[in-house]
Amino acid sequence: MTDTDALRVFLLDLLTTMPTDFLATEEGRADVVMSYERMADAAHPAVADVLREAARRVKG
Repeated sequence: MTDTDALRVFLLDLLTTMPTDFLATEEGRADVVMSYERMADAAHPAVADVLREAARRVKG
């Protein structure tokens, strides 16, 4: 596993488990997804990919 792959795995895990209070409700998950998608729009392409993947995982 490359350093980049390891960072991607870590960040996806962090982004999809850290906001546990928000993830407890459908409304909270929708807010997290919207936030990640907004951040992705302004982020570096590599970061945007991770944020969009996290948003997809939070959506389920």
